[in-house]
Amino acid sequence: SHDELSRAIARREQLLQPLGSAVSLRVAAYAICRESDHVLLAATIEPDGGRTWTLPGGRVEHGEDPMAAVIREVEEESGLHVDVDRILGVDSRFIPASESSG
Repeated sequence: SHDELSRAIARREQLLQPLGSAVSLRVAAYAICRESDHVLLAATIEPDGGRTWTLPGGRVEHGEDPMAAVIREVEEESGLHVDVDRILGVDSRFIPASESSG
């Protein structure tokens, strides 16, 4: 639920506080958009001009429901309106602040 997610984020922020700027906390939601045997991918342009393909999605804003965030992100990136069937998984990792894009 949204309340559980908010509590988990607050708890994680408490745990990370002593580390100062050593780590960055970023909550994101990504979608697997399928039609028949096709999957939607989003292209990102790397600093060196190369292109990387990824699932559409991105940052969950503070207080935003992850389901709403993924719908918003898919629409922002592709112009498509989607319905979310379910959450497939949740993962977390620590990213050194020096490697975070903000």
